[in-house]
Amino acid sequence: GGHGSPVDWCCSVKPQDSSRWTEPQTIAAGTYPVFICDRDNTLYLTVRHQAPGERALGVDLYAKPQDGPWVTRGRIVCRADEYYKTYAAYHMQMVVASTGTLHAVIDFYEGCDEHGGRGLHQAVCYAASDDGGLTWQRADGTPVKTPARPEDLDTFARSIEPRHEKLPRPEISQGGIVVDSRGRPYVL
Repeated sequence: GGHGSPVDWCCSVKPQDSSRWTEPQTIAAGTYPVFICDRDNTLYLTVRHQAPGERALGVDLYAKPQDGPWVTRGRIVCRADEYYKTYAAYHMQMVVASTGTLHAVIDFYEGCDEHGGRGLHQAVCYAASDDGGLTWQRADGTPVKTPARPEDLDTFARSIEPRHEKLPRPEISQGGIVVDSRGRPYVL
């Protein structure tokens, strides 16, 4: 996938052999794809939802069981349209613990106009899912209604300070996540 373009998937015809591939299949349209595989060989894809010509609306999750088709699992986070009407970026990192739990860290970078208010709202948040992304919860187990906003999630850092630069750089961004052998997440 590119930037606001179709995200395609294909796989090699034989294990450990890259000489032949299946025909590409379009899964979604968007940006910033993250692709992981769990212990049951279910594939997961998150992508900033952005069809060509549209503004970013949030992060969508797709899943493909080992012998099944790609299915939509829904939008995990969304833009607050009443406040942030223009440019928005959502970077997501996701890992799978040995228990099968999905752990995600999501960056919000939203604005109220194309240039002067770009990056007005920034946040780094966390959520987890024990059922393959069908439902999400905070670290303490509190359910999260999706699509979520930072106030619904565990929020590590947040800024709503005015920006004066024409195209301000992210002040809070690019959270990373790893999981140890006991299934404990660490957010960087």
